[in-house]
Amino acid sequence: MEDSGICSLIIKGENLNFKKIEKVIGIESTQKFEKGKIVSKVIGKIEFDLIRFDIKVDKGESPNNALNKLADTLLESKDFLKKNKDVYDIYLNCYIQSDYAQVNYVISSEVIKKISLLDLNLKISLLSWGGAELD
Repeated sequence: MEDSGICSLIIKGENLNFKKIEKVIGIESTQKFEKGKIVSKVIGKIEFDLIRFDIKVDKGESPNNALNKLADTLLESKDFLKKNKDVYDIYLNCYIQSDYAQVNYVISSEVIKKISLLDLNLKISLLSWGGAELD
């Protein structure tokens, strides 16, 4: 299995106006959860409103490409994000899973600059299944 995952914009908080946020961001959200709704049997009820916008990391693709697409989309709404980042918990999340024990990625300086312009934190989660490639 080749590496895969998602890079997302996450907005969490109280009384989120999902329609307004989607309109400002300019793309349809991937998921929306209202406070008190059951997310899953494992997680149970969510304790806050949450809206998420995902860009898929295609198999074999670097997360750099997905982060670049996401940042390009979000630059149009950077004023909204900056204005609301102290009101809501707003951040970028990149989740990657790999069959291999050792993985590495390069995030280009171009993408880092775009994320810096957005003034958002970036959370990176790697899930490794610990395998090794045999010759």
